[in-house]
Amino acid sequence: MLTAHNEYSKVKEAISVDINEFLLKPVSSKNLMERMVSVLFNPQPIIRKGSYYGPRPRSASALMKQPDGTRDDLVMR
Repeated sequence: MLTAHNEYSKVKEAISVDINEFLLKPVSSKNLMERMVSVLFNPQPIIRKGSYYGPRPRSASALMKQPDGTRDDLVMR
């Protein structure tokens, strides 16, 4: 997902609908190319978990802060 929206609620919503790649705009052409190459040449294994069947989500790079300042572990498993 390539987006300009990095609000906590938007990131959490993207994860909840099985978005497993997230790139925040503005993005350089170099970073976009690196991410595309990574996704194409290092695919995630396909998994089945409950009703989900698809690529194993990649881990989020950091913990997200909730609006109240507490942290919520958004690492996708």
